[in-house]
Amino acid sequence: MRYIKNFESVNETIKPVIGDYVLCYEDVDDMTTMKYKNLAKFLSENIGQINYYPKDMYDYVVKYNNVPDEISDYFAYDVTDNNSPHDKRAMRKNEILYWSKDIDDIKMHIESNKYNL
Repeated sequence: MRYIKNFESVNETIKPVIGDYVLCYEDVDDMTTMKYKNLAKFLSENIGQINYYPKDMYDYVVKYNNVPDEISDYFAYDVTDNNSPHDKRAMRKNEILYWSKDIDDIKMHIESNKYNL
């Protein structure tokens, strides 16, 4: 039994990579405005895909599909002009709840949360 790693050390060595599907949450102190609540709800109910590693304080850039217009300002990471789609958001590792190479694993987790399973 002395060779079994505890969860914390295993979790630190295994990290999401480019192409993995992720389920995130918003780590914001001020969740009082409706816009923040909509952002938090969108992130917790929609699957993103890791697009690349940024060269700033964030760990990952996650790309989302079908971002609503009301929160698209929060998905404007690395936008060069107004015609570019607002579909990428920079995330830290601690804001990623679940990740998998298989999108069905993440979908199953979302469905189980809807029904409190």
